[in-house]
Amino acid sequence: MYIQAIAPNSLIILFIATTALTVFLAHRAFAVRLQNQGRIYFLTLIALLLLTQAIAASRGFYLSKLEAMPPRFLLAIVPIFSCFIFLLANAKTRSWLLKSSLKQLTWLSIVRIPVEFVLYGLSLADLIPELMTFAGRNYDILAGLSAPIIVLIGFRGGVVQRRSLLIIWNIASLILLLLIISQAFLSAPFPTQQMGFDQPNIGILQFPFIWLPVFVAPMVLFTHIISLMILSRGNRPV
Repeated sequence: MYIQAIAPNSLIILFIATTALTVFLAHRAFAVRLQNQGRIYFLTLIALLLLTQAIAASRGFYLSKLEAMPPRFLLAIVPIFSCFIFLLANAKTRSWLLKSSLKQLTWLSIVRIPVEFVLYGLSLADLIPELMTFAGRNYDILAGLSAPIIVLIGFRGGVVQRRSLLIIWNIASLILLLLIISQAFLSAPFPTQQMGFDQPNIGILQFPFIWLPVFVAPMVLFTHIISLMILSRGNRPV
């Protein structure tokens, strides 16, 4: 078991703020058209997810028994991905998701900018390998930096202006996200570790950074999937 290292307070504050921003943007994208009761359910589920994972990570749950197969870490990501699968499989909830604001879904990718600076800080603090940062093999920050530009030129007059551009950007951004997710998993000190042996990815397994793999990254991934589903239906109001 690894001893939980203490990250700089500045990184902790920045990441908690980034998670709060993700909740806010997700609400604008997905829940803004729900009735008040639906919004309460939406925010309550997110709060419960973040709270339970914060407690588990704070107690070192994910840093213990790292040799176990399957890794305990799967218990962190199963809840949110199970929820996503249910929402997409159910006709009623899928219909609601496809009415989401495409522009707001695109805006959500700006959270990738502070996330990348947090990762860089964690690397400097010897909590994750450098390869997981923009100084290494992680280029996901490009999706965050380009999101405002895509919003500016991709939407106009209340409708999608450049559908092909939005499709290409969502696919490229999804690939960038999947690449860093795979690097993060393969750098973690599990039996499946393939890289980052000099400095395993232990920072993401403790509070508050556990929120990155259990909420922030899945939410960004989900926005790309929903955006591509919406765009496959042709131009529509944003």
